[in-house]
Amino acid sequence: MRNVLAALSRQETGRYVERLVAGSPLAHRLLRRYVPGPDAAAAVRATAALAAEGLPVTIEYLGEPDAFGRDPRAPRRTDGPEAVRRRAEHTVAEYLRLLDRLAARGLARGADLTVDAGALGLPADERRALDAAARLCAAARDAGATVTLDLAEERVPAGRLIALHAELGREHPDAGVTVPACLRAAEEHCRLLTDRRVRLRKGLPGAAARDGAALAYRTGHAIDRSFVRCLRVLMAGRGHVAVATHDGRMLEIASVLATLNEREPGDCEFQLPYGVRAAEQRRLRGLGAAVRVHVPYGTAWYGYLLRRL
Repeated sequence: MRNVLAALSRQETGRYVERLVAGSPLAHRLLRRYVPGPDAAAAVRATAALAAEGLPVTIEYLGEPDAFGRDPRAPRRTDGPEAVRRRAEHTVAEYLRLLDRLAARGLARGADLTVDAGALGLPADERRALDAAARLCAAARDAGATVTLDLAEERVPAGRLIALHAELGREHPDAGVTVPACLRAAEEHCRLLTDRRVRLRKGLPGAAARDGAALAYRTGHAIDRSFVRCLRVLMAGRGHVAVATHDGRMLEIASVLATLNEREPGDCEFQLPYGVRAAEQRRLRGLGAAVRVHVPYGTAWYGYLLRRL
């Protein structure tokens, strides 16, 4: 199934491909397994169900495809200042509506928002991205939630994200940032963030080919080794560490490092994708570990579904 979807994604067929996949009963079942729905209401329903099981969430808005089926969060060379502004304002407005819905259900406190910095204007307009991120952080703080900045490897240079996070942290020290271990600079970035809130994830091996050998690791083995090096640095620090992977080996290594560094459950958590390894979530919780579920929503789900498959 994944090979079929990937082959279709290489064709310049835009919305047609998306409608074709959405019309497949098998694909629709797979989609709802990993993406609870197209709008904030669906994300809130999923959050409520997880809260009933004692599982907090980090929620990511995937956006809506443009007329050609492309991810709307992705800045393109042809984008002018107005397009960047519209994308940032749309993203902020969507997350603010989401926070309102969560608060109305008593679900905002303890929740986290995963926000793609590219959708806020980075790297085209760093000032706009900072202002947008600050607005979201302020609203999240008032609701008892947090914000974690993320990035799509092919769109936003990781160094620019780290710089944005550092600037944001002056007013919002609880803001988190994502570090993809697939990048060669990942360990260096982690050393700069040992007292901050960091979400460590592997990143996609495909991104290595785009970024080139000088910037990114090309093999899964090299990425795993980078992930472990980053874990060692972060677990030895004083900041909050979110281990975002469903790789059993990495989860086990992270658990050992957390124990060796005398990490409390409030200092470290495991983040697993919605619909993935529910048994592992229960096992980790049974060991006393903090577990958070990454809940995506939006109609630009196609690329996300491919990654999950």
